[in-house]
Amino acid sequence: RDITERKVTEQALKRAEEKYRSIFENSVEGIYQSTAEGRYISVNPALATILGYGSPDELVKEVGDIGKQIYVNPNRRVEFMRLLEEHGELRDFEYEALRRDGAKIWVSSNATAVRTEDGTLQHYEGTIIDVTNRKQAEGKLKELTRKVIETQEQERKRIARELHDSIGQMLSAVKFRIQSAGEKITSQKSKIWKDLSDAWTLLEQSIHEVRRVSHNLRPSILDDLGLVSAVRNMCEEFTERTQIKVKLKSSRFPRRLLPEVELS
Repeated sequence: RDITERKVTEQALKRAEEKYRSIFENSVEGIYQSTAEGRYISVNPALATILGYGSPDELVKEVGDIGKQIYVNPNRRVEFMRLLEEHGELRDFEYEALRRDGAKIWVSSNATAVRTEDGTLQHYEGTIIDVTNRKQAEGKLKELTRKVIETQEQERKRIARELHDSIGQMLSAVKFRIQSAGEKITSQKSKIWKDLSDAWTLLEQSIHEVRRVSHNLRPSILDDLGLVSAVRNMCEEFTERTQIKVKLKSSRFPRRLLPEVELS
């Protein structure tokens, strides 16, 4: 009986298995199969290394509940399973993981739910990479951004205070000097009185503009009374400036929000 075709098929399957085994063993990404109940079926050396275990067998043997032993937040395991149930696969699912020595790392997982022809779940399989360095870099970038914004706001607050307290007061003092000088002029028809009147008007406008710029740089009402009052004040100013009525609806906050949240 000619069994050439069968032998060719067997050899092709063997080569495919050897290729898969080579990828599985030598991949720098962690590769795994796990049950829905939370046990590893098989893992490669890379995953054992990522999670701090001496060998794949050691990892499979010691971890009986992935959600509690590997996930820092077990709710992320629940979310992982929910997404796989809904979509069948997921990409770039990040969570904080526990190594064997208790150290915390960040990992990113791609996973697929493997099912039988009738739709019964067999197991999960996927890959895991360590993204701790990237997450730490992102954290540093966020902290740097926060500090930049904080420094910028401190400077805006300082300038706003100087505009309001220093320049504003000097302009007000000049305005009253002009008023005092105008009261000493007996004839309102004189050119000097007209010049003083024009200067008075310009100073009034300047004082109003300084207050507006100061308020826009850093509204003191935001620091003193909070977000809702600041937004309400902004709506009232908008209505006064444009004659467009604004209706504000706001929830009653049980407490003040964080300053950076209110500022945003």
